[in-house]
Amino acid sequence: MTKLQKILLLILLTVSIVSTIIYYKTLTCKDKTITFDKVITHSLIKEGLTLLKSGNYIIKSDIEYSKYMPSKLKNILTKDEADTILISLLNPYVSNKRNNARKLIIDYYIYENDKNDTNKKGKKSKLYAGYLMFEFKIGKKVIYKIQTDYMTNTKKDIKERMKCALQSLISI
Repeated sequence: MTKLQKILLLILLTVSIVSTIIYYKTLTCKDKTITFDKVITHSLIKEGLTLLKSGNYIIKSDIEYSKYMPSKLKNILTKDEADTILISLLNPYVSNKRNNARKLIIDYYIYENDKNDTNKKGKKSKLYAGYLMFEFKIGKKVIYKIQTDYMTNTKKDIKERMKCALQSLISI
């Protein structure tokens, strides 16, 4: 590869990365609540998206209900119901079902903010109803991680935050 070809390749890669970052950061759903995310293993993103789009994923989930105050979430959402919501949001992305030995692991949990927890640091920590934490993995390698707050203990709000997490992954 000549020096000129290397420079052109570097420019193309830079433009591609910058345009991805610009698009990636413009998702309005991430601006609705406090959201933190990070691409951990860049080299596996493409494979992870291919596995998702071919229906090769496994869901691992949990819900941590409040302990120091009566749980509001416990009465409206179970782990199975949350998984059903997530599957309904994943279905539109699955376009070419093929079996693959490798799977994208969607490991998530829903945390209900326990406002009576004495370890809470200030009033701001009591403003949200809880958060969702998603890790997208291949094998044991985390490829993408996102945490996003939900503001009300409703299925609708939690579904919107799940949708945002998936849109964020797809937009990478």
